[in-house]
Amino acid sequence: MRTEEVKKKASETIKGLYANGRVHPLLGKHHSEEAKEKMHNLTNLNRAYWTKFFQDLLSKKYGYSYSEDGKIIINLNSKGGLKC
Repeated sequence: MRTEEVKKKASETIKGLYANGRVHPLLGKHHSEEAKEKMHNLTNLNRAYWTKFFQDLLSKKYGYSYSEDGKIIINLNSKGGLKC
């Protein structure tokens, strides 16, 4: 039988490990099927927004351009290399 002192010490040790980032709280646990379905639905709900967001981000940062159907357009120079 554990005494209150032992329980308190074990609790503080575990909290310390989580606080220092040594052990992730979800380590060894899994998402339920219901949670996975919910996350999947939220992802698909906002897919068009996020696609546009990342395309704009890459366009600004790297100069990428996209076709109407969302595919990247690669510009090659006369030597067969990418234009910078």
